[in-house]
Amino acid sequence: MKRIMTMQPSNMMQVGISYGLSGITAREAVVMAGVIIMIWLMTSLSMRLVMCMLLVKVIMMGSLTMQL
Repeated sequence: MKRIMTMQPSNMMQVGISYGLSGITAREAVVMAGVIIMIWLMTSLSMRLVMCMLLVKVIMMGSLTMQL
């Protein structure tokens, strides 16, 4: 239990930095993750592949708009 507690802050920092670079706030990231998990559980394998492709496109579009 102690090990998990000590590991979490560094992981949280890495996640925070990665989302900070992509221009997404922590709250938005959490909401996105929840939505993705919900969709993932409800959809079939073929839909998951489509969702992954869309997600990648959205992330790339987001990073491009942040740079501009």
